[in-house]
Amino acid sequence: MTIPDPWMHRAGWASDAVHVADARQFVTQHLTEHELPREVDVLRLVVSELATNAVMHAATPFTVSLGRLDGTLTLSVRDLSFDHPQGPARPRSTTLRGRGLHIVDVLSSAWGVTAERDGKTVWAEFNLPERHLA
Repeated sequence: MTIPDPWMHRAGWASDAVHVADARQFVTQHLTEHELPREVDVLRLVVSELATNAVMHAATPFTVSLGRLDGTLTLSVRDLSFDHPQGPARPRSTTLRGRGLHIVDVLSSAWGVTAERDGKTVWAEFNLPERHLA
């Protein structure tokens, strides 16, 4: 079995809700380019949640990174806020907000927050099925 070469893509945007769609397109483009179309829906949903959090709560420019190393995809969103997200609380069925990190937690194999000297990075990992390792 041959393990594909690692890769990483990164792009940044201003803190504006219109750029959440740009982040989704970024993920779609690179997963498709790397022949991972089955992963698009899940990672688009997760980047939507993380980018929306960056825009709504951090209110700073944000950077999205998407990479593959061996059998793992890593998606991260970096912003310039030191406030760590709260969650993933299980949202009540009557609330319209607060589901984002719960969704990230359910869909990813692992996720977390890394403090940076000038902000934070929220990351999520996704284990690829064996069919993507050849």
